[in-house]
Amino acid sequence: MERLVKQHFKADMLNKYGTDLRKMAPEGKLDQVEGRRKQIERIKQILCKRRKDNPCLVGDPGVGKTVIVEGLAANIVEGTVPSKLEGKKIFALDMARLVGKLCIGATTIDEYRRYIEKDGALKRRFLHLKKMSNTQMRLCGLFLPDKAIDLIDEAGARVQLRQARSASKKFVVTEEDIQAVVSMVTGIPLDKVTDKESRRLLNMEAELHKYIVGQEEAVKAYFGSKEAVVRIDMSEYMEKHDASKLFGSPPGYKGHDDGGQLTEAVRRRAHTVVLFDEIEKAHQDVHRVFLQILDDGTLTDGKGRKVDFKNTIIIMTSNIGNSLVAQEDEEDEIRFNTVKLIVAEELKKEFSPEFLNRIDEAIVFRKLNNAQLKEIADLMLAEVYGRLKAKNIIIQVTDGFKRKIIEEGNNLSYGARPLKRATVRLLEDKIAGGILNGFVEEGRSVIVDVNSNGNVIMMITNLLIDLITNQLIDFSKPDIYN
Repeated sequence: MERLVKQHFKADMLNKYGTDLRKMAPEGKLDQVEGRRKQIERIKQILCKRRKDNPCLVGDPGVGKTVIVEGLAANIVEGTVPSKLEGKKIFALDMARLVGKLCIGATTIDEYRRYIEKDGALKRRFLHLKKMSNTQMRLCGLFLPDKAIDLIDEAGARVQLRQARSASKKFVVTEEDIQAVVSMVTGIPLDKVTDKESRRLLNMEAELHKYIVGQEEAVKAYFGSKEAVVRIDMSEYMEKHDASKLFGSPPGYKGHDDGGQLTEAVRRRAHTVVLFDEIEKAHQDVHRVFLQILDDGTLTDGKGRKVDFKNTIIIMTSNIGNSLVAQEDEEDEIRFNTVKLIVAEELKKEFSPEFLNRIDEAIVFRKLNNAQLKEIADLMLAEVYGRLKAKNIIIQVTDGFKRKIIEEGNNLSYGARPLKRATVRLLEDKIAGGILNGFVEEGRSVIVDVNSNGNVIMMITNLLIDLITNQLIDFSKPDIYN
């Protein structure tokens, strides 16, 4: 645990049992902090608050909780902190007992849940920061009016940080400051907190079409973001007793302290898209859990806490009727409408009426045609281009190579997955082999094509690599790659 104390504090015991991080900073004994500026700024904000000024960093072991506090110590030494934090010392203690007023706690998710979260009085004295994989921080466990007061308090601390970098002594909290704090503590992007969100929603269909090819009906019904999706594979819930994994085991049973996979995910991030993949594979008792979620928007977990789903979007996928869709004639709209009716009947056989009655809309995906597969191939290739560009390798593919990918990945019954496998096998694996063989290096431009025998070849600068024999061949006709 890390401890922040006043400079004049008699720190004999702290020096005996702890390490002064502020002294280590100028000696170069602290690791350099990269990519954690937002988290350090958030801690400064909390420490500058008038009340509830004790941050607690929560995250998996080894993700960098301690280094964030070391970054704060370095900022204090550099003088890039508000006046309230100037001259403060930070001690890293190897003992559990803490003394003094201001403290920063760092612990793992499991330990926080086991020792702190169950103690309501202790929990509410910390602002819970969970360092997620996308480095977002969040505020949890507060209710109105306490929540509103804390937001205003932290917005004031934010202004203090901003004013510390300027000569002005006038502190004014604006609407934009409140919006920025709401965005920071909830993980909701700033443009979704403001009225820009309304304009974004109006263009949602066009925006989704940048990433989703075909499926007009689905595009009109779905929205969300990649970062906000919680995916639950329902093939892991095939047994009756698996239902408890969603909301947590009852008291006295193994795993009670761990919470539920679904309820914990939504408690940590209330504004999210929950994807239940292949819902038909789950046991009927699992389906009954959804009745309360879809009807009331709440679910009680194994510890008796109500988890709010009102700000979530629930999406379920199913392979029911997949064989019928595979036989669909894309030009025959009447035939497709017939398929939708048959699939609806199949759903009635698989799910109970009360379950289906709580679903807003059932959407049958259309079979992908060749033109759509080409668009999907372009999206997959663009993703590969981006990854290689980050390594300073520029890659281009010819139309002939694109045609080969589509030919080998064209299985209309299985959708776009064979196309992905073809892209990996024909392009990514070949590029990886070229990197291992030393043919493809940083700073090189690579053109991928198909020769007259249908084999994939790569041109690198003025050399041609036959990927069948791995032989370097003098390339005498570069114009064929125009």
